[in-house]
Amino acid sequence: MSSLRDPFAIVHKKDIKNKAGEVVAQVDYVGWSQVADRLDEAAPGWSFTIRQLGADWCWGQLTIDGRTFDNIGYAENADAAWKKEPLKDAVSDAMKRCAALAGVARYLYDKDARPARPPQTALVPRSAPERPTAPPRPVVAVQDDPDDFDWESAGDIQHDTPEEGSCPVHHVPWVAKPAGVSKNGTPYDAFWSCGVAGPPWCKSKPSKAWNVSHPA
Repeated sequence: MSSLRDPFAIVHKKDIKNKAGEVVAQVDYVGWSQVADRLDEAAPGWSFTIRQLGADWCWGQLTIDGRTFDNIGYAENADAAWKKEPLKDAVSDAMKRCAALAGVARYLYDKDARPARPPQTALVPRSAPERPTAPPRPVVAVQDDPDDFDWESAGDIQHDTPEEGSCPVHHVPWVAKPAGVSKNGTPYDAFWSCGVAGPPWCKSKPSKAWNVSHPA
């Protein structure tokens, strides 16, 4: 009998496209039907529920033997002209992300989430940059809509744990967030953060030492 964490015999390749439809990257993945088959084999009686829907995202909840796993699914390039069924893609993504929290194909997310590292001999030691001490930030109430959540005032949680490569709250690999501009117009650099967008909300970040050795 298969276990949830067993590797898959067949793994597909997926092209990552930009809004113009150009392929900019390629990742390994398994389809939602493969995930469903694995759940049937390893966790009979599982169920998946859509808790909330958006135009191109959804919040799903997977239940296995009384345990629940929540995650958000998104449709990539939902506003691109070639995208036909963004909501269907979002639901499939939410199911697979929930299953990954339970262990299904998590090793694929781990590989895709981390940048390729050069050989050990090529690494150049770098000292950790000094960061100014910021004043305490106010506690922000959790809101129902991820698009309405004020990340800038919510604060960030940094962890120094033995499990440096993943979020100690949700046990998923850190996800690289690109540089951008906050809602108040302040630019910020690329960084690593937990990929779970709640609720429950999570903005955990890896430790400073881990960040230095894994530039986003």
